[in-house]
Amino acid sequence: MRYLVLSDIHANLEALKAVLADAQRSRWDAVVFLGDAVGYGSRPEECLQLLKSLKPVVCLLGNHDTMLLGLGRDHPETTRVDGLVHGALRRHRAELSANSLEFLGTFTPSFTARSWQAVHGALRTPWEYMDTLAAARENAPWLRRPLCLFGHTHVPAIYAAVEHDGETLWRSVQLEEGRGSYRLAPDVSAFFNPGSVGQPRDGFPAASYGLFDTDSRRLEVRRVTYDTELARSDMLDRGYAPVLADRLVDGH
Repeated sequence: MRYLVLSDIHANLEALKAVLADAQRSRWDAVVFLGDAVGYGSRPEECLQLLKSLKPVVCLLGNHDTMLLGLGRDHPETTRVDGLVHGALRRHRAELSANSLEFLGTFTPSFTARSWQAVHGALRTPWEYMDTLAAARENAPWLRRPLCLFGHTHVPAIYAAVEHDGETLWRSVQLEEGRGSYRLAPDVSAFFNPGSVGQPRDGFPAASYGLFDTDSRRLEVRRVTYDTELARSDMLDRGYAPVLADRLVDGH
């Protein structure tokens, strides 16, 4: 099975369309979505409908998805966000169709398959940022499969561990300009983050996505350039905060 792995779309339609156009050049069997379809960007309805059309086998709840669904209720996630994030989510909630809200309501906190598992943030706590090798190592006791897919940080990463002489050795796989591939050897376990489709934060504005082949045990991060200025202009024209729009261009 070959999975197209998407995460952190954040209502960026231009980035999502570019990723799907690029992915068409590769064979893939099914889509895994790791969360945060909404938040920040200007096209939540279009992104959710396009994601739904892909018929993902996995759709995880990100923190922004959770906050949007909790708006108007006494939900703890809605009390810990800044004004810009909260304002974008309230706008998204008002713009989403009943069909899109129903689809978003089917998202789940986690997923476990025969040889891999998936969360949005981390295994230890839901919204933890697993953005360092140390954080991955600290989450290892919660690994129930050889591989865990995750998102949330907006930075592509592969953290791998191998047993050697009774000791677990961890390393961070180097990704050149946020792209590259890695094959999991039979005795290796790993955490894999495909990066963010809609709002990369590793200094490269190109949209990021992943491919995971269960037969070859190969992980791949791909980057796709897209019209960031068009996405930025759309946000500004629709009244979104310049600080949210500008970060699409600089990749931070």
